[in-house]
Amino acid sequence: MPYEKLAEISIGALAVGGLIYLGVLFITNWFKQKDNPLSEVVQNNTKAMEKLTDFIQDVRLEVAKQGEKIDELVARARQS
Repeated sequence: MPYEKLAEISIGALAVGGLIYLGVLFITNWFKQKDNPLSEVVQNNTKAMEKLTDFIQDVRLEVAKQGEKIDELVARARQS
């Protein structure tokens, strides 16, 4: 019977296709899980760099203010 042979081939093809599909899903999920810690580290580093940049900017402003005050004191000392 030719239909029995066609049915066996169809079932075999579906089984192989299903296994390939499950394999692709497994590998895809495995890579997604591996990417999550890396993206979390990148986000944490980005936040840390933003905080560090803000801190450096604050230090620059304070140094500039202190420089102005020192210049004023030097000018007063020269006038005296």
